[in-house]
Amino acid sequence: MKRILHYLDRFEQLVIGILLLGVTVILFGNVVLRYLFNSNLGWAEEMARYGVVWITMIGTSVCLSKGGHISVDAISARLSERGKDVQQIFVLACGTAAAAIGFYYSMTITLKVTNLGQMSSTLNVPMTFVYGAMPVGFFLAGLRFATALIVRIAGRQSRAGDAS
Repeated sequence: MKRILHYLDRFEQLVIGILLLGVTVILFGNVVLRYLFNSNLGWAEEMARYGVVWITMIGTSVCLSKGGHISVDAISARLSERGKDVQQIFVLACGTAAAAIGFYYSMTITLKVTNLGQMSSTLNVPMTFVYGAMPVGFFLAGLRFATALIVRIAGRQSRAGDAS
């Protein structure tokens, strides 16, 4: 499982890097065209917007894989080690549940957009591609939360086994 997650990390970072580079090049090219040639790429801003959506949704998973999600330590600073462990399990379980709910509802919306056949205004690509970032992002975040939860529970059980 560690190996799969390692390759997933690498793949996510590669996709984000390519998207970020693409968005940067497109927007820079559009600025050059606008100010030097009084012209522009009509689709550049729409493409950049959709690229940033994908970067954000996939970036959530990358952030979670590195333990970079938001936390408030005002409570945990006052807890015992066991209390911190229980709190962390609770937070990871809530994150897993929130990602599962987000996946379900975003998938529902994405399927509705697919059935409607909606197309983007200037790129003329199916909006399924744009909305698809949400279920992909929630799935990846849920995978990260669930994996961390399993590791935390397994580590807790092994520590309890060592104490007996």
